Order: sequence, then structure tokens, then C-alpha cells
Amino acid sequence: MTGFTLVIGIMALANGYVLYELHSVSERGRSTLTSDVQAIDRAKNLKGILFDQERNGRKYFVSGDEAYHGLFADDLRRFSRNLDSLVAIPQGPLRESLLVTIREQHQDLDRMVAEAPAALPQVGAQQLGSELEQSVASLHELLDRFIVVNQLSIDRSMAAVERTTRRS
Repeated sequence: MTGFTLVIGIMALANGYVLYELHSVSERGRSTLTSDVQAIDRAKNLKGILFDQERNGRKYFVSGDEAYHGLFADDLRRFSRNLDSLVAIPQGPLRESLLVTIREQHQDLDRMVAEAPAALPQVGAQQLGSELEQSVASLHELLDRFIVVNQLSIDRSMAAVERTTRRS
């Protein structure tokens, strides 16, 4: 009888430990998934803003219309605000490094916008459009890398949950 009680006690402890581990993995997975999915959504939003920036920048360079320059500048500010909200999400070192690079390259684009009215008559719309295209393409590439890193993080989290549940 005492042996039977001991076995039941050990089983209860083992089941308690398994439940604790499952809960722990579940919480880590939920936290990681939430932040990674938010980061991916915000990065995709930034890509949409970049498309708007490029479109408005090209329209400005071709037409010289200050209204397009204003829209271009508004898109830059909107990008910066959204990038700030993305930086606020907890990230790992690789993602933080990518975000720093994105911010630096976007600041270069910001300088281009600030200098565009003076540069347009001297350099020409085609040259400025080409520089804009290169800058935006580079930013898109960095955002794509950022998205992939977050998707890989989700995959790792799901694999960890699966390993833990299999062990249990």
C-alpha cells in the first residue's frame, strides 16, 4: 500500500512538472509570437509607406510641384514614427542592428528630401529619381531581411514548443 501511494505521489509530481514546463514554454512562445508578429506587421507597413514615398518623390522630381514634395516629406515623417514604434518592440541583437541600419539609411533619404528643391534644377529629375530608387530598394531589402529574421524566430519558437510537448 505504501509503495502504491509512493508511485501515485511520484506520478503527481511528474505531471505537475510537465504542466509547469508546458505552461512555461507556452508563455515564452506566446510572448515571442506576439512580438514577432507585431514586428512583421509593422515592417510590412513600413514597406507600404516606402512605396508611397517613392511614388510621391518621383512625382515631385518630374513635376517640381511642391505639393508632392510635401507629401514626400509627410511620408518620411510617417515612416520615422512607424519605425520608432517598431523599435519599441523587444528585439534581439540582429534585429536591433537591422533597425539601426534602416534608420541610418532612412535619414540619408530624409537628407535627400531636404536637399531636393535646391538639387532638382542642378542635378535633374532623372538623377534624383535614380538615387531615390536605389535608396528605397536598399530599405526594402533591409525590411525584407528584418521580416525573414522575425519569421525564423517564430519558426524556432514553434519548434521549441513542439520539442517540449513531445518530451512531455
